[in-house]
Amino acid sequence: NRTFALLVVVSAAMTVADVELTANSLKTVANSREANPLLGSNPSRARLYGVSVPIYAGEIALGHLLRRRFPERKSWMRPFVSLTGAHAVGVVSNLRAR
Repeated sequence: NRTFALLVVVSAAMTVADVELTANSLKTVANSREANPLLGSNPSRARLYGVSVPIYAGEIALGHLLRRRFPERKSWMRPFVSLTGAHAVGVVSNLRAR
């Protein structure tokens, strides 16, 4: 399904953008801290990816499961839209901190 593949790619791109901008902001912006309590106040790039990638994998698995179980509904898009939106907030926040 093209829509599924597109959502996977967009979500991956937003995840990577959020992680990279966060890692860069933590290094370059004075007194910057990570707000996500899962990551700690000053996480390494490895920790950022270590937490983000499993969540991303779960998002894909949940979206796929919902799509197979309820093919007539669009509810399978919710995990992608919500997590992509959350990462978009992170990207905007990191860009504003610069």
